[in-house]
Amino acid sequence: MSGDGNDVQPLVAARSDGFCEVFGFVHAREGYPVNLSGYPVAVMQVRQYQGAPGAAPISLTNVASAADEGLFLVDAVAGLMQVRINRSTLEGMAGRHQPKAGAAQRFFYDIIFQATDGFVWKAAEGEFILAPGVTILP
Repeated sequence: MSGDGNDVQPLVAARSDGFCEVFGFVHAREGYPVNLSGYPVAVMQVRQYQGAPGAAPISLTNVASAADEGLFLVDAVAGLMQVRINRSTLEGMAGRHQPKAGAAQRFFYDIIFQATDGFVWKAAEGEFILAPGVTILP
């Protein structure tokens, strides 16, 4: 993901699985990693549409372990952050089988970082596509 301005990138997840990916934030023009050490606060929200009022169905913040649901800094200096959403969270999202059985739902997400000096940076945003999935493990 680029680090200059907003990187618009769709994310795809399935209700039947957890979502876990590591993202690398890089400067779009310069091509080097964004050092996330100066950004102690990270937030990712998923909403039904951009600007939707009320609490976000998914709201993730910093976590201390890669095994926890949330945003984990894998390597802050290299700009690497893991996003982990548990299967139970995805299963609980509204809109299952809407508008028809087996259809994927479209939500929207963004990832915001806040620097130690209070500066807020929207690093990424885009569609969050939630498919019903195929294989369901117990």
